[in-house]
Amino acid sequence: MTNKKSGKVRVAVNGYGVIGKRVADAVRLQPDMELAGVNDIVSDYRLKTAVVLGIPVYASLPEKAAEMERAGIPVAGNLNDLLEQVDVVADCTPKGITARNLDMYRSAGVKVILQGGEKHSVTGHSFIAGQYEGWTYYFCSSACEQLFALDPDRFLRATPREH
Repeated sequence: MTNKKSGKVRVAVNGYGVIGKRVADAVRLQPDMELAGVNDIVSDYRLKTAVVLGIPVYASLPEKAAEMERAGIPVAGNLNDLLEQVDVVADCTPKGITARNLDMYRSAGVKVILQGGEKHSVTGHSFIAGQYEGWTYYFCSSACEQLFALDPDRFLRATPREH
């Protein structure tokens, strides 16, 4: 679904709350990405901001589309319509909602990024990110992150061991 004219990866953001807005803003700043639209269930200032920014808005549920229209938010379609136009979706919905959306994303054939909060069993993989001296480090679990935090230099100066 990459935009053939521009060669950019087309991205959808599902959930336009605090995290989704930031993800959408980050996508808009990437030279190799194009924000195809945002999807949500609310009819408040957040989506009105998206409209002002020229971001197409999609409604998760038919009854929410009607509410959005009454609130003056033009609705471009539903989540399935949005998924037909993208390469990847960043799911920024609350914990528990993401797990219910995963099958829909897979059926649509789009790649998915889960913003967090779901159990490892939902995806089969997970990681934790942490900061140290301006660098981001990724850990397999919060336990590994905690070990690193106790003595970062122990891990940073370590040399590979033979097995």
